[in-house]
Amino acid sequence: MKIETSPFITKENKSFKKASKLKILFYLIKKDKDKMLLKNFKKRFFNNFFNLFKSFFKNNHFHLKDNLYLHNLKSFDQIESEIRSKENTFVFGFSYCQKPLSCPQKRFSDICIFDNQNENCKNCIIGKCKKTLNKEDILLIIPDISYISNKLFEISYKNTKKNIFFIITACPMSIEMFSFANILKIKGIGFPLEGRVCKNFKSFLFAEKGIKNSETYLSEKNETFLSKILDLRHIN
Repeated sequence: MKIETSPFITKENKSFKKASKLKILFYLIKKDKDKMLLKNFKKRFFNNFFNLFKSFFKNNHFHLKDNLYLHNLKSFDQIESEIRSKENTFVFGFSYCQKPLSCPQKRFSDICIFDNQNENCKNCIIGKCKKTLNKEDILLIIPDISYISNKLFEISYKNTKKNIFFIITACPMSIEMFSFANILKIKGIGFPLEGRVCKNFKSFLFAEKGIKNSETYLSEKNETFLSKILDLRHIN
């Protein structure tokens, strides 16, 4: 597979990569005031620590292909077989900043009410996904990085007989800076958002507090591909 150049973390700035990983690690520790992330991490401490250690020295925890971030996938062609697999538990995660500005539910939250009578809901990609989601799949709306980190740990621990496959939308910077897929050894796809996305750590911290006065969105090509994934899940 040809690995494309990352728009944020490139081959030429390896020291920046490691510094960013440390910065994110300290941020997560500082943010983990209720110690939930630490408790989840300690449940399989040696495995998680070993994977975290390896991830720190690994240049990239993803393959960038056709503007998609592939995690622990050997090839782009592998995606369809994984989507069809009965051995996988599927997690669809959407960043809260994709919610409409006039969302009937609080925008900075993990809740989607999907009101069929509300025009905002009808045009919301999260609502559309919720409406068409396979009943066995899991839908998450991500208000911050601690939320999705804990959820991935919890889902992984609860589904010991199945593999986790995630489909998550996020700003490219977030996808590249966080490596929980490597820690948990799970496969998935990161769909990069467009629009006024977080482009530095300062804007990321604002978004983490719900300060995001603009909508983000998927490219037309990636939204079409996401729809195909949902269709494949229903074929099963």
